[in-house]
Amino acid sequence: TCGVGEAGARALGDALASRRCALTALDLSRNFLGAGGAAALAEGLAFGAAAGAARLATLRLGYNAFGCAGASALAACAKTSDALERLERLDLQSNGMGPEGIAFLARGVLSARGAPRLRELRLQGNPMGAAGARARARARR
Repeated sequence: TCGVGEAGARALGDALASRRCALTALDLSRNFLGAGGAAALAEGLAFGAAAGAARLATLRLGYNAFGCAGASALAACAKTSDALERLERLDLQSNGMGPEGIAFLARGVLSARGAPRLRELRLQGNPMGAAGARARARARR
């Protein structure tokens, strides 16, 4: 943990929005990002994709307590841009997303054009319940 926080995530989101960004892996696990930080990163990724920046193959955002709002932001990024189309590894463990957050992910990130490339998905520690599990299973068919 580096203690990036929401303010740091906004700065990183600005960097991700640049077409000069060449990152293919980003690990911000355990950095107190919260929902605002997750949203800033998702927005930066979407703007960067539109500008021609490199696409991430690995995104690790575990243990950041961004809940359903953060999951919704990531889903919106996937639905409105091709920012996550090359994603192979996604770690969102222990973010308090719950069934609604998992459903957002299922409809957005897991159903994005690049979803078949996703080889690793970590959602443990999120209370997804039966509804979230069903949404996730339907998205991967």
